[in-house]
Amino acid sequence: MASLLTDTLPWHDGEIQMRSLLRIPPIINPTVPSLSYGATYLLLNSPLLAIGAVDREGRPWSTLWGGEVGFAKPTSQSKIEIRTPVDSKHDPLADILLHNSSGESGQLVSGLVVDLATRKRAKLFGRKITGSIQVDEENHIDSSRVGFAHLLVQIEASLGNCPKYINIRNITPALPTPRLISESPQLPSGALKLLDHADTLFISSRHGDVDMDTNIRGGPPGFVRVISNEPNGAVFAYPEYSGNRLYQTLGNLQTTPLAGFVFPDFETGDALYVTGQTEVLVGKEAAALLPRSNLAVKVTVTAARFRPDAPRGRSQRTHLRRRR
Repeated sequence: MASLLTDTLPWHDGEIQMRSLLRIPPIINPTVPSLSYGATYLLLNSPLLAIGAVDREGRPWSTLWGGEVGFAKPTSQSKIEIRTPVDSKHDPLADILLHNSSGESGQLVSGLVVDLATRKRAKLFGRKITGSIQVDEENHIDSSRVGFAHLLVQIEASLGNCPKYINIRNITPALPTPRLISESPQLPSGALKLLDHADTLFISSRHGDVDMDTNIRGGPPGFVRVISNEPNGAVFAYPEYSGNRLYQTLGNLQTTPLAGFVFPDFETGDALYVTGQTEVLVGKEAAALLPRSNLAVKVTVTAARFRPDAPRGRSQRTHLRRRR
């Protein structure tokens, strides 16, 4: 997405480069420079919001917050407010956006409002106005604390997305019971097991200091493949299936080859957060790593947090929609 408030939002160089590599004809950027009516409706009726932000080292991170429908809502035509319990100690976005020692207002913030039951989603981009967290001393679990997050964001752009490759789930809210198992870029066995059966990931990327994007990727269980897992950082890859051909995430990875991921396990509540360096593979390079793939993303992990029982939602019923 782009953050310039103009009538027509331009594509940036990375997005143009991706469409050139894949020989995609020019199209108009459908991103709107505001909080659209469709995004507003989805925000008011969805139990999940994936969020992306950048830490002080310039690394993108992703998280998945949720709660009762309405935990995130617009407060004006261009501002949204998020109020929900989160893990105040181990969630990377709590560090970046909520604690007093974190960055100032104006930080890049991206979001993906998603309703997994209906497979509807909308992307948001904006900048932090203010963020805080109130720690609940009574919910003290394994040296971690559950806190109540309050985040206010100025929205600069939004975009509704197609429902492709979203696996259907019904989500019910659940308080986090956070435990940090590992902060090593070499992933522990529990994280590898999660990746082995993961069918959903959320990715956050940025275009320099101008723009940021959070989106979802899905596939059959195990669509993410671990290539290696050395002490200096695991390497994994996943295929990019054909979608709306906007290539906003991949365009960001062309100009700024960094991304943050969260892999939630909706059955157990576990989650794996990683940030790393990315490489977009096209054609033969993609097929050599992931057979029968024409487009793929390879990630070298530079930092990670594996945290059992992390997400804010639990799946009541899961249905893997067959890819077309």
